Amino acid sequence: MNLGKQLSVLGVLTFAVGALAFLAAPIASLSPVIAQQQTIDTTTTTTFPQTLETIDSPQSLMIDNEPFYRATDGNITNIETVEASPSTVIQKVSFVEKALMRDIGNVTNTGTFVENINDNGTQHGIGKGIITTENGDMISWNAYDIGLTVNGNGNDTAGLNAEETATFRGIIFLQTNSENLSSMNNVAGLYINDENGRQIWEWRNS
Repeated sequence: MNLGKQLSVLGVLTFAVGALAFLAAPIASLSPVIAQQQTIDTTTTTTFPQTLETIDSPQSLMIDNEPFYRATDGNITNIETVEASPSTVIQKVSFVEKALMRDIGNVTNTGTFVENINDNGTQHGIGKGIITTENGDMISWNAYDIGLTVNGNGNDTAGLNAEETATFRGIIFLQTNSENLSSMNNVAGLYINDENGRQIWEWRNS
């Protein structure tokens, strides 16, 4: 609640307490104890801070201009419906993806997402997988994304229509024990996955 609303609520409460004190005055005159309690109640006040502190970010965050990961080809390998209702379908979607990674080269990305597909055109996914280089080094990843299903005209449509495609925006976290891929360890990335394939940009400290 902001300060303006807090003061407004305080004013209403003060008015209400004053009104109750006025109405109870005849009763209070008959009992000194009640009168004393009424006086104490009407003089109780609550104070609120007059200023709000601004917390400065300790460091700036930046996103690279160019993606460090670009998918070149990909296929859905399995779709399993876990749960279905009139408004939502939950599916496990597995895929294999070929990609190019900066300073690494050709890689193969395999993973699975659990997707909540809603009838309003949105999808929410949680995924995990492994990126493998041509030398056999591996990077594990965990990702979280939201997708919007649209038709060919770009209008929002029902997300349960299998003929439509979704554009996903998400965040991905990478980890590896490989010394050759140490630059990719503990990397956080932002990605887009649409009809052009997945692209990942590094989200880093400046």
